Amino acid sequence: MASQYPRNIITAKGYNLLAESIATKKAVVFTKVVVGNGDDSGKNISQMTNVISPKMTLPVSSAVKDGDGQYMITATLSNSTVEEGFFPKEVALFAKIDGGEEIMYSYTNGGNQVGYIPDKNTPIDSEIYKIRTKIGNASNITFVHQDGTYITQADLRTHDAAADAHESRFQAVITQLNNMITNVDQSDTQTKAPTLQLVKTLLAGLKIKDGKDVVKALGTETLSTLGVRYSFTNPNAWYICFGQLFGNVVIQGNQKYYGSDGWALPVAVSQILTMQATDTGVGSYSYGTEAIGGTRVKVHGTNANRQAQLLVVGIV
Repeated sequence: MASQYPRNIITAKGYNLLAESIATKKAVVFTKVVVGNGDDSGKNISQMTNVISPKMTLPVSSAVKDGDGQYMITATLSNSTVEEGFFPKEVALFAKIDGGEEIMYSYTNGGNQVGYIPDKNTPIDSEIYKIRTKIGNASNITFVHQDGTYITQADLRTHDAAADAHESRFQAVITQLNNMITNVDQSDTQTKAPTLQLVKTLLAGLKIKDGKDVVKALGTETLSTLGVRYSFTNPNAWYICFGQLFGNVVIQGNQKYYGSDGWALPVAVSQILTMQATDTGVGSYSYGTEAIGGTRVKVHGTNANRQAQLLVVGIV
């Protein structure tokens, strides 16, 4: 069952910490959440300094202002390291004054209203603990962030909605394309010249100057969710997929000897729109291309010592 907890209670040391923060203007730093399975019957929670039976320590993943004089603290529990199952009755929030000693700031106990956390041999969905706590007039609040903490879907949506969330990635793609394309023309003898000349022509009409133009056009979408991907690490086997905004068109380039087993396309296609081969040798020579399903392309010719540059335009 879903765990239910009563309102968390700020301890005496927690109130002292708030008073010190207000007086000294030093930050209140929320450091961790500790979960335990102890029974608080007969306990004076305001005087408690630790959980009764600690089982797990959770890093704080966020601390967000939640109305006048309150903060929402979030932590995530995964049972991937739990050796022995338990009932997470106790949930305690720890904090310190910036540079000071860590104390148990608040505590709650769900008693018999909590669900069971099995050991790691029975994987479960991660549980999100949201602790709403008072901070009074304290205005300087922060938390200890640790690498490896979980991010919730709400956190991810907030990030993706930011106008500059992925600008650096967009700019990197544009810069790489620009570096490869701007100095390529019809006279270039490099193996990638004819195919990149076509890419240059296609991109000329997009009117995208920088990463901000891309972000503005895509809104909250991302390159990966739209199917945009690319690889230019190998000039003899490169590709760029334009994704669903451009009909899932993919352009691929390579150089291959005649009569070989053919070229395995880096990206398989459902339909080939056009194939183009350009002989790299001197003088005229007859040759042809053949599509083998949507996964391979072969160049036919009688001279196995000659090569052709291949361009394949298709739809994923």
